[in-house]
Amino acid sequence: MVKESHFDSIYPIDLGLEARVVQPEGDRSVAEVLRQLKDQLAYTVRYQNAGGRSRRPHTDLVETQVSLRSEESSVLNVLRQVKTVLGEEWQITALPGYVIIYKENERYIHGEVIQAGW
Repeated sequence: MVKESHFDSIYPIDLGLEARVVQPEGDRSVAEVLRQLKDQLAYTVRYQNAGGRSRRPHTDLVETQVSLRSEESSVLNVLRQVKTVLGEEWQITALPGYVIIYKENERYIHGEVIQAGW
């Protein structure tokens, strides 16, 4: 439970923020899209790693390709497109202070699950 006076409640994330994701010919991986999002946002985007103490993204994120509709779009639209290609096993959840992307099916009291969409 996030208290009303908590930083994340006072300054929630903004999924409507515009982001620019450049997709070079050779790398349209979900991992690269998420890396670029992380670099632009003032809040955390956390995603599942390759296992253990690895700092590398999960294999699914590296191997799954996504062709975004446009180079500039809202964070929400980018995440919806990512969710579409990752499929049902993956869940993208917007929490008050950050976004998480894990191979899970969990309910978070203060979380909003991002649905697939183009």
